[in-house]
Amino acid sequence: MGVLLVAAPLAFMQVRPTLQYHSTVRELTTALAAARHQASMTGQAVPFVIDLKERRYGVGEKLDHKLPDELRIDVIIANSEVRDGLGMIRYYPSGGATGGSLDLRRPSGEGVRLRVDWLLGRTTQEELPK
Repeated sequence: MGVLLVAAPLAFMQVRPTLQYHSTVRELTTALAAARHQASMTGQAVPFVIDLKERRYGVGEKLDHKLPDELRIDVIIANSEVRDGLGMIRYYPSGGATGGSLDLRRPSGEGVRLRVDWLLGRTTQEELPK
């Protein structure tokens, strides 16, 4: 019984970063899809916004998600979509977007790229090389 009490917290500490990484990828993908959906429903352009300095992101002006400190993120977007330290991928009612990509890496170097297609506004996910 004592061994289990010692081993369980250690096992959780090893699994926690993986769970946090997968959760962040899922939340980013969901936020991108939410911006796209909102643009088609309202008939107005809707931005997905990321603040790299504060490590926050969200849809529109609501930056209600925080990026974990352990994860590195690189953003590639159009220069015209960078304002006041914020980067945006803007979704249009027609289904298109300004496009761009978000690279999310774990401390081990493993990672994923979320790529937003400018023509259709779709998000695809691909594994990044180490």
